[in-house]
Amino acid sequence: MGLKVAIIGAGFGKYAVAPIFEKLGMETTVVTPRDEAAVADALASDADLVSVHSPPFLHRQHVMTALEHGKHVLCDKPFGLNGAEARAMRDKAKEAGVLHFANLEMRNKPVRARILELVRSGAIGEPRHLSWTFLSNGFRGGTHGWVHEADKGGGWINAYGSHLIDFMRCLFESEIVDCGGVSRLEWTTRNDRDGVERRATAEDGYSAWFVMANGCTVSHDTGYCAPVPMPSRVIVTGSEGSIEVINDVRLALRSAVNIDGLDAAERIRRGLLAGDGGCLFLDFEADDAGLTECSDGIDNDGDGGIDGNGALDEDDEWVADEPDCHSALDISEADDVGCENGLDDDGDGYADTLDPDCITGPGYEAGFSSGRCNDGLDNDGDTLVDA
Repeated sequence: MGLKVAIIGAGFGKYAVAPIFEKLGMETTVVTPRDEAAVADALASDADLVSVHSPPFLHRQHVMTALEHGKHVLCDKPFGLNGAEARAMRDKAKEAGVLHFANLEMRNKPVRARILELVRSGAIGEPRHLSWTFLSNGFRGGTHGWVHEADKGGGWINAYGSHLIDFMRCLFESEIVDCGGVSRLEWTTRNDRDGVERRATAEDGYSAWFVMANGCTVSHDTGYCAPVPMPSRVIVTGSEGSIEVINDVRLALRSAVNIDGLDAAERIRRGLLAGDGGCLFLDFEADDAGLTECSDGIDNDGDGGIDGNGALDEDDEWVADEPDCHSALDISEADDVGCENGLDDDGDGYADTLDPDCITGPGYEAGFSSGRCNDGLDNDGDTLVDA
């Protein structure tokens, strides 16, 4: 018989976490954090592991009770409301001698795992800088809940920034020694479930910089109350190349170009253009977006995401977006043919505005022969010349 897992959380816990445990042959029991009696029964049950996916302000209570019952514990991020709570839970788990984990699953998304793999393989030399930009509209409007209240663990830094901080620590294998930034609150009021207007106290966006112990640097610019979703962009630069990811579905690996022997004017000219450098493209979009599945509030493909812009589940728990629902935001052309004709083939509002031979952006040709981008000729017959 497989291990038994008690899951606290009828949103992310039920729709994203439980199916994974079940696929691994484990027996799961899911309870909503709203039902205190059911939670108490689950924590005192014969479960081998307690998986905590309740709202952040309940994490400490649920984790500590599970530890008192001698359970192994997996707790979702943010791991407590502050450092003191997190340290108390960690120390209690060590004292109890049980396995204890913080759930930061986003590092394992295929495209992000691929970034880590490429960097660790030396594909861009020594990693030096990470730039992360993501602006979307998931917090605009809606119903007021704990996610909008700072004292309950809400806010965009806890919801999204925690994943970015985890990723950059994994990427650079180093700890933060200095940081700074600004937070912002763009959507200030919403009605709660009873129709009463409530004011948000938790930020819905922030811009920040970080310095790691090994000298690497990081910048974040992200928010969730933008008027429209914008393509996300992740860039990792190293001593010998760079990695660029658009919308978590398209990855480009570029190697440094040898510019030895070029005069200053040519160096400047090339510096203003997107260089190829032997580019490799990978597409991480699993399948076509289904309009029904992208608006039903369910993680249909079991990848941990819900719908195109994320959603608040029935317990007011925030569940991130589903990558399969992003094809409408894809800024690249639909296929190789569409990248060569100067037309907007996939109807996404973008067409070939630059010679595909001269750019390595998403959807364009991966390589070109030396000299084709400055010869004044339309080499691929798309009516566009050079860069």
